[in-house]
Amino acid sequence: MNKSPAFQFYPKDFIMDDKVAVMNLEQIGAYIKLLCYCWNNNGLPTDEEELKEMCGNPENWEKIWKKVGRCFYENNGKLYNKRLDKEREKQKFWKEKSKEGGIKSGKTRREKARTKGGSNKTKGGSRKHEPNTNHSVSSSPSSSSSSIPSSVSNKRVGSGAKKAPDPPHLRIKFNFKKKQWQGIIDEDLERCKKTFPDVDIEYHIFTKMVDWIITNPRKGRKKNYARFINNWLSDEQEKFDLKNAGKHRDEKRAEEWYKEED
Repeated sequence: MNKSPAFQFYPKDFIMDDKVAVMNLEQIGAYIKLLCYCWNNNGLPTDEEELKEMCGNPENWEKIWKKVGRCFYENNGKLYNKRLDKEREKQKFWKEKSKEGGIKSGKTRREKARTKGGSNKTKGGSRKHEPNTNHSVSSSPSSSSSSIPSSVSNKRVGSGAKKAPDPPHLRIKFNFKKKQWQGIIDEDLERCKKTFPDVDIEYHIFTKMVDWIITNPRKGRKKNYARFINNWLSDEQEKFDLKNAGKHRDEKRAEEWYKEED
């Protein structure tokens, strides 16, 4: 599991916390900074001199740490924060649950497709063939572009024939009741990783996007979630390119990893 670069911050819970309520602005600033270090490094050192350096070597460190230190606990030679522990576990839970839901949804659709295909037999042992109108996304990236087009399958549905899954823009949904994705399969994740190689795909899809949709239920209701996912990941890839290479927007990179076809 890749280390998550961010955690949810709840302003109301933070302000209403009894330990935070008695802090001054300088102590609050030190606390937030140490929370960031604690999250990024999965814990803090127990040496107060190191902690002091992390906070910029303030002259009144003893007074600061007297209030801030109460927000951390020691375990196996490191300092941790209970609320950050809960956020870390919550992210892990939702990521696994969303991934599991996507896999189950894809498996159910494939099983239904096989059952429907087997029912096309006619009397006398002959088979009734129907054209497969479902579209599948190409399994390999295009040599001229990082986007991955979809193709129309020419196979006919019959007994034992494996029906390709629906294209992403018809298959991927968000279940607001269960607060998880439906219809995302492993092939979708692999194509996204090839299209946006510098983005933590699973973290953004199963954690950041889920959190954003839950926090913004009105804006989070989309007709096309595949496009929503694509635009989000495209923006993240562009941020990486601009920050690390100073590149201008790569139009090929912005192309969709799927293609909408009726």
